[in-house]
Amino acid sequence: MIMSRLQGEREGFEEKVAQNNNGKEGSTIIFDKDLVQINATVIAGLLILLTINTSEDLTHNTLNRYLLAASTIFMIMPFAGSSFWAFSEKKKLNDGARKLTQWGFVVMMVGLIAVLVLFGSNVLQPK
Repeated sequence: MIMSRLQGEREGFEEKVAQNNNGKEGSTIIFDKDLVQINATVIAGLLILLTINTSEDLTHNTLNRYLLAASTIFMIMPFAGSSFWAFSEKKKLNDGARKLTQWGFVVMMVGLIAVLVLFGSNVLQPK
């Protein structure tokens, strides 16, 4: 079912480009499979960051490790939700998946800045 959906997505590519461009150069169409790949890459990167940041050498306080894990979970949630919505048959949910990924990047930037501000002293100068 998923493969047939992805193949059907590629069939009307030229028509979609013509509709979305409206004569403009540089417009980009992101297919659902590309969106899921972007989300998977970001999720993997955040999990690697979580693994590095919660190592025993950098954060000695157990509460810090829990807070870092919770902040990483909140940063991952928009990308995971977007991946689920990308495979929906409804166009409205597909558009929502793209918006959720955009907001996920905003959440990720705010979350990373918050982690740096709150836990930067532990990471930069471990006790």
